[in-house]
Amino acid sequence: MSDRVRPFYIAPSNCSHILPRPHNHLHATHDASHLADLQASRYLRLMEISLTRTTIRPPTLTLLLSIVALAGCGEQFAELYSCPNPDKGHVNAEGKPDPCHESPEPEPLPDAGETCSGECVPLAPAGWSDAMLLWSGPVFAVPECPDRAPSPAYQGWTDLVSMGCGECSCESPSGSCELPTVFVASADTCGNDGPGSVHTFFAAPDPWDGACTDQGAIPAGQLCNGVPCVQSLTIDPLLVMESACTPSDRPIPKSSWQTAALACRGIAMPPCTDPGTLCVPTAEPPPEGFSLCIYHEEEPACPPGWPDKRVFYRDFDDSPTCTPCTCSAPAGGECSAIVSVFQDTACSTTLVSYFATSADPAAQCYPVFAGAALGSKSVSNVAYQPGSCAPSGGEPAGDPIPLQPSTFCCRE
Repeated sequence: MSDRVRPFYIAPSNCSHILPRPHNHLHATHDASHLADLQASRYLRLMEISLTRTTIRPPTLTLLLSIVALAGCGEQFAELYSCPNPDKGHVNAEGKPDPCHESPEPEPLPDAGETCSGECVPLAPAGWSDAMLLWSGPVFAVPECPDRAPSPAYQGWTDLVSMGCGECSCESPSGSCELPTVFVASADTCGNDGPGSVHTFFAAPDPWDGACTDQGAIPAGQLCNGVPCVQSLTIDPLLVMESACTPSDRPIPKSSWQTAALACRGIAMPPCTDPGTLCVPTAEPPPEGFSLCIYHEEEPACPPGWPDKRVFYRDFDDSPTCTPCTCSAPAGGECSAIVSVFQDTACSTTLVSYFATSADPAAQCYPVFAGAALGSKSVSNVAYQPGSCAPSGGEPAGDPIPLQPSTFCCRE
């Protein structure tokens, strides 16, 4: 039979009319009082009428059905279907009768591979974030989030390294020059002066600023045990006096992260058909270096299915990791001056004059002619050159401490 021909099955009766329904099946009934007579006197005639869609239009079909139905009378039930094997109880998606299944059936949902444009992964356990893309690598090479996961969700670091504490330093010392105040005349010459020699003090004021003074003057020709009291003159050294150096403040430790981490959250994806999975962006490149991971604060163990544990931190504490700075005693400071001794009391007739430095640590003996007068003395052109102190301390006293850990567990 052609697919354009549909058989119609009619149960006619002597009813005066038949009321076709607007669907693809029709019902007609008459008075129930004639039913018993009709069942007893008539038999159901089955008439198959083959109709083509191209030759019989709906008005013609309705007229034909009415003629056939008028062949009998009494309560009669007639049904007309446009298909040979009607499914009388079937309804379509809108809940309407559809015995011939002429309404299109909804297409089945595609599988996850057709729906999820990324990757279907198991749902994260309670307390863990949904899966996201994680990159980790050198701090100077952090990429942008990829287009498929454009939202930065986390930034942290790991591999904390102490770079030392920085150098300690010391301020220059403050100082001054201590002028010689001990001038001693000897009755012996410089080479013969010793413990048995007769000494006469020609002392300066203490303290002394170096101004001309005739304190302790020895007149010319003064004798000591029959010999001139003045045959040589010994003068104490010029000394440098310095205070301790001031160290710099406790150095600030220098620590740095070697590895950075960036987590990127994906845009909304179509769902996976398996309710126990979630559709997330794939970690496949480009760009390189991303992994599919779930995230949790602190440092819990990784759940099954996410075995690759990576811990990152948001901050660090290195405040207690440097020892304080200290300074050694000052060294290298120097004083210089011109020391002069005069025969008169007004510092005008020079007897001895020399350039003295603190680099000469001992008293110096200067020869004078026998019996010379020691009338006055002075110190001029005093100069102080500060020394320096050697710094120490500022050593690492412990490792920096990373803070605020976060755990990422990734798929292998």
